[in-house]
Order: sequence, then C-alpha cells, then structure tokens
Amino acid sequence: MSAGRSACVLFAALLSCKGAPEKPVHDAGTDAGRRDAAAPAVPSAEGTFGAGADAGPPPAPVATVTAPVDETLPASTSDELTLRMRHLLEAIVQDNADLARDALYPRDGFILLRDAKDPGKTWDQRVHAPFQKAVHRTHQRTKGIENAKYVAFEVGQSGVRVGAKNREWKRDVFRAGHARLVFTIDGKAKHIEVGELISYKGAWYVMRLR
Repeated sequence: MSAGRSACVLFAALLSCKGAPEKPVHDAGTDAGRRDAAAPAVPSAEGTFGAGADAGPPPAPVATVTAPVDETLPASTSDELTLRMRHLLEAIVQDNADLARDALYPRDGFILLRDAKDPGKTWDQRVHAPFQKAVHRTHQRTKGIENAKYVAFEVGQSGVRVGAKNREWKRDVFRAGHARLVFTIDGKAKHIEVGELISYKGAWYVMRLR
C-alpha cells in the first residue's frame, strides 16, 4: 500500500470514531417561560389586564337609616316662620292648600317621628286631608278673605314638651295651641286661630289648622 493511500484510510477511521455531532439539549421549562414572557398580554372582556380583571363588580353600598333626632323648642318669631305663615294666609285666600305645604308638618318628619304602623298613610289621612278641608272651609266662611293682608303670626302660649309615647311620638316634641294668624280685611283686624303646632327640626309647623 502506498503512503498516500495509507494516510487516507487513517483519516477515514478517525472520522468514524468521532461520530455525528451532538444536538443541543433544551430545557422545556425554560423554553416555556421564554415563550410566556414574549407573548403579549391579552385584555379581558372589560378591557383591563392582569388578575384584577377577574375581581368582579364592587360591592353594593350599605343603606343607612336616619335616626329620629331630639327636638329643640322653636323660636316664637323668625323670618322663616313669617314667610311660611304668609303662605298659609295665601292658601286660604286662594282656596288652595298646596300653597301652604311648607307651613304644614312635613310628611318625611312625620314618618320619622310618629309611632304608627304606617305613618305615611296616617299623615295622608289625619294631617294632610284635614288640612286641605280646613283651608277650604276657612276660605268659605271668612267674608272678604280675598282682600286679606298679612299682619303677623302669634304662637301664643309657650311650647309644651310632649314626651315620647307608644302610638304617638318616638321622641319628645314641642306642642303649642291657640296660635293666631293675624291679618286685615279692608283695614279691619281679623285673625284665624290655628289649632295645633308641633315642632320639627327646631321650627313650628301646623299639625291641625282648625
């Protein structure tokens, strides 16, 4: 065998001993992490990203109930009282009780403070309806009322504290009777006696007109 042929045989033998080149080994967890990191975030149906998207709607607010408040003795005179009693006279003059809704004991206050099975219905039947009838009756019975001019409103006797009582009031209130709505008709002094005032939030309101 020649020297050149021997060299070729030796080189081929060396190549067969080394074998095929090794394939690189990949870690499955590492590859998955790389794919997750590279993938873009997908927005939720609400258009937000991340774990907060599955948090759901916020909890509903808790309803609060206003507790009855202790009453204070109202002043016997004030600009606010004068304005509301002017409205009372106007309601009588025009035979329209709705004009004096701010003079009548408020329905919300009655519901809050009155001890009754259905205080709203009680107010409708025993406060509002009688007031409307009294306004109409006073309009009819007062001659020349269309020409009445307001003079003053006199609370009269000092307010008396009325204690809380079953089927009446849940808290102490103040009551005044025999108040007078003073006015003139053609220059002559006249007055209408208001049957009952009850306090609410430091102010007098008509509970019963006649």
